[in-house]
Amino acid sequence: PALDYVAYFGSYQEAEDTVRVRKQSKRGKKTKVISKTNKKSSVSATAGVQVPLNTAGVHTGSDEKLNADIGGTSTTMAEDGNGKEGEVKGAFAEDAAELNDVTIEAKSFVKNLIKQLTAGDGTILLAVMWITDEGKTYHTKFPHVLGCDVTFGTNAEKRPLFRASGKTSDNKNIPHINAFVPSQQRWVFDWIFEDGFPSILDRTALSKTCMILTDQDTQLVGTLLAKLHEHGRIRTYGWALNRLCSWHKYDRGYDMMIKSFAKTDKDHQFKTTIIHWLWHFSKNIEYYEQEVDSYTKLLAFVALAEKDKEFSEGLVSNTLKFLRDSFHPYLSLLSLRSYHAVYGGNTHENCWVESDNAALKKDPMKPKSNHILYVAADRVAKHSDKRLDKLSANATQNAMRQLLPKPSDTQLDSIRQVLSRDIVDNRRDVVLDQYNCSSGKWCYYYLLVLAARPMDEVERG
Repeated sequence: PALDYVAYFGSYQEAEDTVRVRKQSKRGKKTKVISKTNKKSSVSATAGVQVPLNTAGVHTGSDEKLNADIGGTSTTMAEDGNGKEGEVKGAFAEDAAELNDVTIEAKSFVKNLIKQLTAGDGTILLAVMWITDEGKTYHTKFPHVLGCDVTFGTNAEKRPLFRASGKTSDNKNIPHINAFVPSQQRWVFDWIFEDGFPSILDRTALSKTCMILTDQDTQLVGTLLAKLHEHGRIRTYGWALNRLCSWHKYDRGYDMMIKSFAKTDKDHQFKTTIIHWLWHFSKNIEYYEQEVDSYTKLLAFVALAEKDKEFSEGLVSNTLKFLRDSFHPYLSLLSLRSYHAVYGGNTHENCWVESDNAALKKDPMKPKSNHILYVAADRVAKHSDKRLDKLSANATQNAMRQLLPKPSDTQLDSIRQVLSRDIVDNRRDVVLDQYNCSSGKWCYYYLLVLAARPMDEVERG
């Protein structure tokens, strides 16, 4: 399939850092990466050294040297209004954390990554993001809602596969962006939102984004919020808001955590009540006062349950811990009152991205955990094209169904017309018979018949 891509080339040191967290922060230098496409079958990292991306004749980058350096950034060769090449400077900062020892498995991963993806000039392909032409077209038409997630088990290098999907106006899933990334560190998501998305998506469409839904990945959410709250510069994502997925928080968070403590029917009834109450915040709360009132009453309900000795041990205490530590601090990113005035604000979960991931892994031609990177990328791209083709075919079929009435509808319309005519004629005759028997029949007769019969029939009567 035809596609656009953007790649990130880094240093040997950065390859090792993909499996551990460093204490210091690093800032990238200005470099170039190609995002313009032509009809070649590989990405050229340096002159004469090719890094395969796809063997199926995809649109790929041109053969221009990539001047990556230590802390190198992904950049794009984009054309401005004058047709000149534009350079994008990326800055990647990692969260401060203690240095962790690199495990044997991690060392093996780094060794394999360096062997397969070294570009020949000391740089290594750390990340690549792509979108098919049809996916880009769909994003231009439906740019308002995006959902982001990461899935695994799609390639031999054990790279996470980052995916971003959208929704049509009739709530259909649209797979947009896929990216093989080296890890889920802060600088990786910084690259995705700072360089990746703006490089391969239409910037005008991207500025129309209203909602970006994510799970509660600390690095992902922290990076995204920083990008959305930037001031004093062009807002790449317009006035978009980030919302946490309620499904991940309640069903995969609270429900999974508390399941082992719910043993009796009363326990399950308590758990179900709490889950429904949590969903109430995401679906119904529109004002801050409502939010405060509902949360206060929720805590009071749990406090009453604490005094009830019939609940299983740990059920109520862990529920209270979840509410105080994991729910209330993020309530503003979950409650409808923060989003109800925004287009797409009633979208409170990104589980449709999980559905896209499930569809990818159920595909007979799915990427597998033993596939090398360019084979896995080819499988993912072809799957996305197949999903979009099916979406287009279904939309065309539904439009034709609306334009062409079904035979049963035509027959019903004919029956309605005949029945309506017979009923009107019958009721008119009944009314006329009644007034013919009355003393003032001629006066009423003329008024009734004037509206129901031609004038010549009235005169003959």
